[in-house]
Amino acid sequence: MADRTTKALLLAIAAGLWMNVTAQLLPVAVHAQDDSRIVRVLNSIASDLSGIASDLIGIASDVDSIESDLDDIEDGTCPNGKIC
Repeated sequence: MADRTTKALLLAIAAGLWMNVTAQLLPVAVHAQDDSRIVRVLNSIASDLSGIASDLIGIASDVDSIESDLDDIEDGTCPNGKIC
């Protein structure tokens, strides 16, 4: 009886080991990642960057105007009587 049990256990172990080996040899199905979410995020970032670029152009224009006003104040040709 013990001999049959030992043989059965050894057979079960061998079958399990064989199944582990064959599972490693089988190809695994690979699926492409859905990139629609990534595209939406990148489009949102591009839109935000476009808005920032527009804001920077406006700021640069304001800085130029301030620089011109400061030059007028320095030269004494300031058109604003409250400041000069």
